[in-house]
Amino acid sequence: MKKIKLQIDPKEFKEKPKGEDIRLIRNRLKIVELTIEKIIEAIESGKTICPAILNGSRSTDFVEQQLFLVDVDNDQTEIMFPPQKAIEHYLEHCITPTFWYPTFSNTDTHPKYRIAFVTGEPITDKNKRDSLQEILQFLIPQVDMGCKDAARIFFGTNKRRLCYENYKC
Repeated sequence: MKKIKLQIDPKEFKEKPKGEDIRLIRNRLKIVELTIEKIIEAIESGKTICPAILNGSRSTDFVEQQLFLVDVDNDQTEIMFPPQKAIEHYLEHCITPTFWYPTFSNTDTHPKYRIAFVTGEPITDKNKRDSLQEILQFLIPQVDMGCKDAARIFFGTNKRRLCYENYKC
C-alpha cells in the first residue's frame, strides 16, 4: 500500500485548538509516512497535520508535498457549496479528490470541510506546489484563500467520517 509523507502532531484534540495549543502543535510536528487510511484515522482522531515536508517551519523551507488540502469555509452564506457539489465540480474538471472531512466548525446548516488530493509522486518544486494549490483553490467558490501556504497546518476533526464515495473508508 502506498504511503504519503507528511507532518503530524501526535496529540489528539476533541475541539478546535486555540492560542498556546497552536504554537505547541507546531513544535510537536513529526515527519511520518502513512497510508491514506492511516491519515484519515489520524484526522478523525483530532490530530493536526501539515501536508508539506519542511526543513524548518516556514513556507520557504519547503522540501516536498504529495497531499494537498483545500479548506472550504462557506463564509459567504448566500452561496453555500456543500461537499458533494465541490466533488462534482472537481470531477467535471477531471480532478479526482481522494477524501474529504468536516472540520471542527462544521454544522448541517453551515458546511465547513476540507477536500484532500494526492499526487502520484511528491512535488519537490515549490513553484509547482504553489501553482497546484492555487488551481485547486481557484476552482471552488467559498474556499479560504488564506490556506495556501506550504507551512499551513490543518486541524483534524471530531465529526463522523464522510469520505469521497469512490474511496474505500
